[in-house]
Amino acid sequence: AKALPEDNLQERKLKMGLLSIAKDEARHANYLHEVLKRESPKVEEILDFWQARHAKALWAMANHINF
Repeated sequence: AKALPEDNLQERKLKMGLLSIAKDEARHANYLHEVLKRESPKVEEILDFWQARHAKALWAMANHINF
């Protein structure tokens, strides 16, 4: 969303709408993270595992793209 130009009114409205949605989703994710931390002491370990797995998958995908 941040890459969208602001000189066109429609594009500016789209940009502002997308940024608003992203901000709202970040609040939801933070809330869920706090709930998970209260419910499970292993949540940080689980999140670290999945974040590392995601990063490895992105690197693997990027290495197979021919520019």
